[in-house]
Amino acid sequence: MASIASATVTLRGHVASRVVALTANGAAVTIAGDRTFAHSLAVAADGLVILTTIDDVGGSESRTVRIESESVPYIAPLPA
Repeated sequence: MASIASATVTLRGHVASRVVALTANGAAVTIAGDRTFAHSLAVAADGLVILTTIDDVGGSESRTVRIESESVPYIAPLPA
């Protein structure tokens, strides 16, 4: 994995119907009416993002996601 000094990424996904709140590294994430979300945040050098949900009965669950960066940029092949 390449070292990330600082990068901004957009996390996209959806949550279960019981989820009433979502945070990413402690920042509130807006959940749309169709249960999807898109949230931009800066990622620290370790590349870790902690997502925490709270459900409709007050239970919470956290997951850690690692954001990785390619160390070699992608170069598209030339058309034939």
